[in-house]
Amino acid sequence: MNLKNKLLLGFFALMAITILVITWTKKSPPKNWAKVEKGTLVEAVYGVGTLTPKRSYQLKVGVSSTLKKIYVEEGQVVEKGTPLVEMETTFRAPFKGTITSVSYKEGETVFAQTPILTLVDLTQMYALVSLEQQGAIKVKPGQKTVLNFEGVRNEPLDGHVSAIFSHNGQFFVHVSPESLPSWALPGMTVDIAITVGEKKGVVLIPVLALKNGTLTIKRGKKTFKESYTVGKSTPTQIELLNPALTTSDYVLIHTQ
Repeated sequence: MNLKNKLLLGFFALMAITILVITWTKKSPPKNWAKVEKGTLVEAVYGVGTLTPKRSYQLKVGVSSTLKKIYVEEGQVVEKGTPLVEMETTFRAPFKGTITSVSYKEGETVFAQTPILTLVDLTQMYALVSLEQQGAIKVKPGQKTVLNFEGVRNEPLDGHVSAIFSHNGQFFVHVSPESLPSWALPGMTVDIAITVGEKKGVVLIPVLALKNGTLTIKRGKKTFKESYTVGKSTPTQIELLNPALTTSDYVLIHTQ
């Protein structure tokens, strides 16, 4: 092959590569642009809950007495009626549960109204959540919830609001899980999302697309800015009421 043919071959190869790069670039999603979506917007109130047993029992006595015998130990699961401790009489478990604390040893003097041991039913627990007033106003019994334990966020748990009330100027919610993993224990914290509203068929854009009262929009080859009106939002998405965008449009994402 002579020099002229080699140069022509190299030229055509370069042209082919250039065409491929241009074609690939055209098909790639625009950088820093997000496609407008249409779907369901779920409005939620977020909080952190603490697992709390529905049933717990602390054994106390009315007068000081000597602890003659202890029949159980911490972590032991006991059936209803199982002997717990013996003093002037033998005290038995009022329900099936787990012994979570034993505060005295055999032979010691137990003082009146001090806990001797604690029995907890670990099969029935709820999450106790404290909310700000702004969030508590939106919460009602029966609303659906999602629970996530830190470290196992890929295993969300369904639940519902079972009660809401105030105490000493604070607002509390009881969230009842549909089920709990076997390792769940009282005192563990869990992230709670309470669904307080749902809108279907709305136009959704990322919150980061909003800046200085305007949206930067890409429609085909045209790029332009428009002021906007928004509705409800989540931490990442917001309902766009105006302008009227379609799912073929893109909006510019602002990283700063």
